[in-house]
Amino acid sequence: MHCHEGKKVSIIGTGNVGATVCYWLSMRKKCHEIVMIDRHGVVTHGKALDILQATSP
Repeated sequence: MHCHEGKKVSIIGTGNVGATVCYWLSMRKKCHEIVMIDRHGVVTHGKALDILQATSP
């Protein structure tokens, strides 16, 4: 997947695979914005916070 600055990626399903893809995109700085969508909102929010903290300088 090739994303450039200003691109937005939506990940539907934030289980192990979705969270790993989100983490990989964040670490590689492949896109400008990542949206995580899942029916378990609280768990998704927690994973998003974990990824945000892991990838912040």
